[in-house]
Amino acid sequence: MKDKEQPKEVLEKELTELRERITELESSKAEHDRLQKEYDEINENYKLLTENISDVIFITDVTFTLIDCSKSVERVSGYKIDELVGKPFNELKLLTPASLQNTYKNFKLIMSGKQLPYTEYEFIHKDGTKILMEVKSTPFFKDGRFEKVISVARDITERKQVEEALRESVETARVLMNAPRDLATLVDKDGIIIDINDAMAKRFNKKIEDLKGSSGWELIPEILRETRSKYLNEVIQTSKPVRFEDENQGVWFDNNFYPILDQNGKVTKIAILVHDITEQKLAEQALRESEEKFRGIFEQAGDSIILIDINSGAILDFNEIAHNTLGYTQEEFQKLKLSDLDVFESHEETIEHMKKTMKNKKEVFYTKHMKKSGEIIDVQVRTGAISFGGNDYLMSIWSDITERKSVESELFESKERFLQVAANAQEWIWEVDTKGLYTYASPVVENILGYKPEEIVGKKHFYDLFHKDDREDLKNEAFKVFNQKLPFRGFINRNTHKNGKTVWLSTSSVPILDDESDLIGYRGADIDITERKKTEELLNGSLAEKELLLKEIHHRVKNNIQVIASLLNLHSSYIKDEKYIETFKEIQNRLRTMALIHEQLYQSKDMANIDFGKYVKELVNSLFRFSRTNIERIRPKLDVEDLSMGLDSAIPCALIINELVLNSMKHAFDIDSSGEIGIQVVIKEESETEKKIEVLIRDNGKGFPENLDFRNTGTFGLQLVITLVEQLGGTIELDRDGGTEFKINFIEKTKK
Repeated sequence: MKDKEQPKEVLEKELTELRERITELESSKAEHDRLQKEYDEINENYKLLTENISDVIFITDVTFTLIDCSKSVERVSGYKIDELVGKPFNELKLLTPASLQNTYKNFKLIMSGKQLPYTEYEFIHKDGTKILMEVKSTPFFKDGRFEKVISVARDITERKQVEEALRESVETARVLMNAPRDLATLVDKDGIIIDINDAMAKRFNKKIEDLKGSSGWELIPEILRETRSKYLNEVIQTSKPVRFEDENQGVWFDNNFYPILDQNGKVTKIAILVHDITEQKLAEQALRESEEKFRGIFEQAGDSIILIDINSGAILDFNEIAHNTLGYTQEEFQKLKLSDLDVFESHEETIEHMKKTMKNKKEVFYTKHMKKSGEIIDVQVRTGAISFGGNDYLMSIWSDITERKSVESELFESKERFLQVAANAQEWIWEVDTKGLYTYASPVVENILGYKPEEIVGKKHFYDLFHKDDREDLKNEAFKVFNQKLPFRGFINRNTHKNGKTVWLSTSSVPILDDESDLIGYRGADIDITERKKTEELLNGSLAEKELLLKEIHHRVKNNIQVIASLLNLHSSYIKDEKYIETFKEIQNRLRTMALIHEQLYQSKDMANIDFGKYVKELVNSLFRFSRTNIERIRPKLDVEDLSMGLDSAIPCALIINELVLNSMKHAFDIDSSGEIGIQVVIKEESETEKKIEVLIRDNGKGFPENLDFRNTGTFGLQLVITLVEQLGGTIELDRDGGTEFKINFIEKTKK
């Protein structure tokens, strides 16, 4: 019974929140697809790179096992990739014993994070031929721990033969000149070209004969001259070869400068070998970027990502969220197999399942995993088959959908409760499609409009029930909201009962959206407010009568005040004493001030408040007009904000302004002097419950006497000001600098 009595608005809110939570949980699917696509692109680029590069790429893990290599290894070593990948280097027989020992030594240095220069190793071809390779190795770390080494190797057998020839004699430098892959030049100590090979001549698009005897420096781009000149001088001074890399406009060069000595061991010539290593540099950069991008996607993904060995079910790699979700440390998770986590499948069943997935390439399924704590969670698994290095693997993305499953269960229960409440609520609950056709109507519709649910569901549109005089306007207004997919509340509409009577309804509704945020329809509730409308009409008639009466009262008060002011004016004509005449004028000004307020209230639609900014302007103009002050000599300066003020504050505030402005007009200026009277009314602070108002009346006249206390002057005007300020619960301050300034601050409570 408690569920049945639950207000329909609360249930609708629950349903909306549950759908939003489901949408949020399922919105990650697009992100998963994007990650998978990026990974596939990275994998494809890596495959193209390793299949087409001329140098050899080796990737070894922490155990010095070869886990991947480029296609070019088959050309250099004579072995197929699958004969090498997955085996430790000491079992491959690719290196001579001395080179293997040196490799182990350097591998330990790399593991410690040390960067090594190019290193030469002697490789053994499958047919027994020895090949001299130059290797550059780069370590990769994950979470600060060493993970793998990527090495790029180049066959330098030919170059070494050239170097050996150079060492044997000057004449053998000709061998260097004929090196087919390198750019070779023989220069003297001043850089004058003695000889040059075809490759270098073609590089400069000139003939060999035209280049001999010319300065080599003129052929080199200016950006490279300083570095190459420095190394040339180093060779001349040390009689030792040097090797360095430089770059110009994205093209990288490996430079080797060799000294040619005379019989006395003095350098007479320098042999220069330049090799374009741009391809190698790009390969290294591409490998690093590919690894970093993949690792970034891998670690930043919102779901668990796992790389699995298809043959053993072992977990080879994983991101941080994978082991955190299941409550394992990184070290613990690395020792697990997939079958250790899956609740439903044994190890054999897991292997069989993975092999089927390899055939289908992709698969999405649902299972349950057990956390380290023993807690069971629901998991959605998206698995794809990948291959590299001649081996097959599975890349799986696991999404914890335990919460989503719980939400779906709650949604089902809430729907059942909703249907129960809808059937028993006093409000008519309904659903319509995008065209306004009813798709659901609760039984209450019969009590409100006389129709049974089956008489309108699928047969009538919501606007068919509107009163014929309102139908088109209300229909157009409703569909404007439909087009904007906005919720609405308190939409008042006149409908026709099945028996022809008029029924007034208040409608509230929310849009129904699909997963793509497209509108499916609207769901809402109607409350019968016919009796309320009748009551409102009676109240509105009564209220109009009261407002008319109140306006008449203000009008009569204003007229009575003006009659009193006129009588005072008439009576003052019989008074000869100027002192009493002045008193009569002051009383008349105060009456006009109050009459002006009642005049504004009579003209206003708001019987409780007046536009005080407008009022102050009219008051000041009235004071200057009736006092016959020469406005050219004494000028009013108004700075009054637009503000609404209640009658309880407006009358005392107006009288304060009246007294202080008249005081400045009478006492601030000598008869022949001129000046300015400033009137400022501003809101300093405002909240929902009150307004802090500041009133400033200032003049630049001769100033208020220093020996006179404005609170005890003995004059009626300033005593009235003090009393009115206290009535407002405010404060008043006097500033005598540069004239006279009265500052009044008070708080007006806002009436709701």
